[in-house]
Amino acid sequence: EIMAAGESELKMLCYLYGVSRLLSKPLNIIITGPSSSGKTYTRDRVVSLFPPEAVYTMTDATQNAFYYLEKTELMHRIVCSGERLKDATDANADKTRALREMVSTGVLRKTLPQKDASGVMRTVTIECYGPIAFSESTTSQDIEPEDANRCIVFGTDESEGQTVRCMTASDDEDENEGVSDRVAG
Repeated sequence: EIMAAGESELKMLCYLYGVSRLLSKPLNIIITGPSSSGKTYTRDRVVSLFPPEAVYTMTDATQNAFYYLEKTELMHRIVCSGERLKDATDANADKTRALREMVSTGVLRKTLPQKDASGVMRTVTIECYGPIAFSESTTSQDIEPEDANRCIVFGTDESEGQTVRCMTASDDEDENEGVSDRVAG
């Protein structure tokens, strides 16, 4: 049993997402739910079952960060992002454009001017290859349509039964005896 109370459907989805990294079109997920509902915790518990070299974890990334990774650094990896930015501004949409492109096509290409060894400016193309299995979490129910149509959007279990499962899992016999009974009653 993965050390995350309840959330059996979310745990299964996260496991499938992780295994799918090896496919040509992996799954990508956005986990929604209120603050402290176990979105990232549950995903991270499941992802910890995979070899560390299969996982790329980040809290945030700049607009161009993915273009400058080694060409194969993300290939067939699980990419775990932190909490999604809350405002859906054009600037934030630009920040995630490279990520959307990687999720959609499995490759990033950026053409830019660069000085060669002799100091002459040349146009070069830098590339980073996927595919990736991408996930992030958010408290927002308002997900940018361009992102939502590339991902499975899945919410945490906010039922009373899930609250009881969480309380029972943390019910320490010495300090919290009977907590789950008080919550259930």
